[in-house]
Amino acid sequence: METGRRAIRCWRDPSAPALKLRIPLKEDRLPMPISLKRRPLLRVLLTGLMVALLAPSGFAAEPAKRLRIGITLHPYYSYVSNIVGDKADVVPLIPAGFNPHAYEPRAEDIKRIGSLDVIVLNGVGHDDFADRMIAASETPNIKTIEANADVPLLAATGVAARGAGKVVNPHTFLSISASIAQVNNIARELGKLDPERVYAVDYLLAEANQNWASRWGHSMLRLVICKPGRPRGPDCRLDLDQHLVLSYRAFVGDVQLSSWDGLMGAYPSRLFVLPLAQVIDEYTKTELRSLASVPIKLSRPEIEGLVQHAAEMHWSYDGNYYFLSNNCAVENLKLLRAGTHNPKLVGLDSILPNGLLEVLEGRGLADTSVLDDPKEALRLGYRFDSYRDRYQAMFEVLKKHLPIKQNTVEDWMALPASERSQWFAKADLRTSAAILLLEQASLRRQLLLAQDEVKQSYLGARELKDGKVSNATKTLQEILASSGFLSRPAELLGSDGYGLPQAGEWQRLEAESSQRQKQLKRLTGDLDKEVRALLEPERAKEIAANEANLKQVSEHLRALHKAAGGLQLP
Repeated sequence: METGRRAIRCWRDPSAPALKLRIPLKEDRLPMPISLKRRPLLRVLLTGLMVALLAPSGFAAEPAKRLRIGITLHPYYSYVSNIVGDKADVVPLIPAGFNPHAYEPRAEDIKRIGSLDVIVLNGVGHDDFADRMIAASETPNIKTIEANADVPLLAATGVAARGAGKVVNPHTFLSISASIAQVNNIARELGKLDPERVYAVDYLLAEANQNWASRWGHSMLRLVICKPGRPRGPDCRLDLDQHLVLSYRAFVGDVQLSSWDGLMGAYPSRLFVLPLAQVIDEYTKTELRSLASVPIKLSRPEIEGLVQHAAEMHWSYDGNYYFLSNNCAVENLKLLRAGTHNPKLVGLDSILPNGLLEVLEGRGLADTSVLDDPKEALRLGYRFDSYRDRYQAMFEVLKKHLPIKQNTVEDWMALPASERSQWFAKADLRTSAAILLLEQASLRRQLLLAQDEVKQSYLGARELKDGKVSNATKTLQEILASSGFLSRPAELLGSDGYGLPQAGEWQRLEAESSQRQKQLKRLTGDLDKEVRALLEPERAKEIAANEANLKQVSEHLRALHKAAGGLQLP
């Protein structure tokens, strides 16, 4: 399992071969780009902190079913039609010509509700008949959207205002400001209901490496999401920027990873929702580990149930992480079993990440044949290779054009940055491009080493009660206490309840999320200054030299490009 950037990853036998609704989710963005600008070292120790509302769902290769949206009052027909355009059908609950003030539900109108996906209600009177119709329909739990949620209401006047209690005017759509708020409410809620974008779910397996916490690989699920407007189908596999990864990772409330705590279940196990591009970079470029993405054979109802259950788990789930009995593979198996209710998953017990893939294949739920042709698997996004071979290929370019003594890319990157820079001026255009890629890889390596050194320096000074880390300790504790909502958004509402937030809670949720992100941004800036003091001078010098190398080789590359008559951008 994994912990933000610093990971506790799940079991995999090193000797095993590398195998080749609409519910709102939170996206935990932990970006890892390398730029020529100096990155705050803190971003390596404590990753980026952004939350965005997303909404994937749906499955299958057949033509996508159009969303059917019911409306109770005629003004909402206009509002909804302008929001959805030709992407959905808008269906009045009552036929044209009927006065909603005097309407009494008819059997044929009640039956029509069973064909709808969601109903837009006025919610403050004028369409009270809708509640009776929904209760009598075959889908009494159908999703509803109250257009007037959080819309300032006008007090009723005249006869309508008589009697006790507060009485409001239900004709809110006559107010321009209220109408604008209603359209915004409807658009936001419909954005959470689009059932068309998820095409498939894959079992995503990161291969092992030699690090103690990563030697057994890591088990994840990949949501193959179509870009807006694309019908569900195989082409959605190429919309990589839309795909999300469901990754169970241990949430560690400290910078120290204790294997004993992992064995005893001291860490909460949480479901992170990550962009696929970030996961690819994390494993293939930084950790030099390949990824295999194998489709899971699930029906449409099973996929819808899985996504809905994943949303609920991400919202509020806190399990206990155990290295042996509740690792990422076990958590993913429980998610699949509870979300799909597939009988083929019944009876499975504690297993390893590669073992779960083998079991899924053995029970006819996964097809690893997509990995048989390596080139085709790479082209179609079923496999993402480690960058180690690419780095070695770039190194071979260096060896061909420069008289360097090193034999492997690892030997080259182990050289001090100052020694590597002595070769830059002798490099031609192609060799300089290869050097640039290797210098970027070297900087990633230095940042990983710095991460571990900062952790050890911090822990050692804290153990000795060294005053130089007291401020960092306090700030770090505030950050850890404030960042739990990234993996368990329910914390924002201060609730230990279950299920997804109710309609009335979303406005408060968004406000709390925005406030917490501002607080974290301030804290991370403070901690960056305090943590830099913990970095060994040699490491800080090497990182600075590596960054200088990137600048030097970039300028050299531009000069060679210009001399060769290359296109110069303004």
